[in-house]
Amino acid sequence: SRLRFPRLRGKDHSKPLHMAASSLRPSVLPILARAIPACALVGAAVELFMIRVRIGDETFYDVATRKEAERVVYRRIMLEEREKQLRQRVAERKEKEIMGIEEGGNDELN
Repeated sequence: SRLRFPRLRGKDHSKPLHMAASSLRPSVLPILARAIPACALVGAAVELFMIRVRIGDETFYDVATRKEAERVVYRRIMLEEREKQLRQRVAERKEKEIMGIEEGGNDELN
């Protein structure tokens, strides 16, 4: 009933694999200590580029804002068209129901 680890061995072959992995951790820390600030600086540089650099008359965010506005307008137009189609269908069904009732009422009298 005791939890057992596999008998695989790490690089030094003296410790089981799960214990050998813990000996690798200290060597990863210096790499992370250098990589995280470097990635933050690269991200900041990319962000600054997107804000400041103009290609033609526009920056990245000018283009992104315009595209999002176009998407919003397109969605609104599509929703209005869909709503118009649904209203037409409802009106047609009501008209058919009214015509059916009038025709059905005449048949009952005859």
